[in-house]
Amino acid sequence: MAQPLPLSSSLIRKGEARAVSPDQAIAPPPAAAQRPIASPIPAEPVEQPPALTPAPHPVQEPESTLDDLPAPPDVVPLVMVSFRAPVKLAEELRVMAFETRRPKQDILTDLLAEGLKRWKTVRAKRR
Repeated sequence: MAQPLPLSSSLIRKGEARAVSPDQAIAPPPAAAQRPIASPIPAEPVEQPPALTPAPHPVQEPESTLDDLPAPPDVVPLVMVSFRAPVKLAEELRVMAFETRRPKQDILTDLLAEGLKRWKTVRAKRR
């Protein structure tokens, strides 16, 4: 019966792992990157295309700057609102999301906006 390999003390134990930025990531060992790839079929020489000569009057394209780029769309800040829904309503929401092919979050956001709009209308009438 084969014996398992002994564990190294340099391994990270559960709960000790920390996130590392991509800048700090360790590159693969150079020996693996420089290993030649065996090719069973000999490579044929590739003909080089003829060199292109530049046009007599090349058209210079203007350099693009950040000011030339279109503005990004308005970002709507989102807040996590957590609540518990009765099972029957949650099931109906699931069916609605399936039938309309819309995410539950979008449906709930629309329903909440409509409800708040109705509440504001009723509230304004009372004053």
